[in-house]
Amino acid sequence: MSFKRAAWILALVVGLSLLHLSLHTRNMKLKYEVEDLKRVTASLRTELRELKLSASRKKELGRIENLAKRKLHMVRPDSIKYIKLGSGEAD
Repeated sequence: MSFKRAAWILALVVGLSLLHLSLHTRNMKLKYEVEDLKRVTASLRTELRELKLSASRKKELGRIENLAKRKLHMVRPDSIKYIKLGSGEAD
C-alpha cells in the first residue's frame, strides 16, 4: 500500500470519526434540551391546573355575594320588581 493511499484512508477515518463525535454531541445536547422542555411543560401544566382551580373558586356565587356585601356594602333587595319595556313587537 502506498503512503498516499494510507494517508487518504487515515484522513477519511479521522474525518468520519470527527463527524461521528459531532453528531453524537449534537444528539446528547438535543436530549438534554428535550428533558428540560419536559420539565418546563410539567411545571406549566401544574401552574395551569392551579390557575383553573383559582378561577373556579373566584366564580363561586357565594364568594361573589360575600364580596359584594362586604366590600361594596350591597344588600339583597326585599323584593324584585320587573318593568316591561314595550310590547315586544317590531314597529
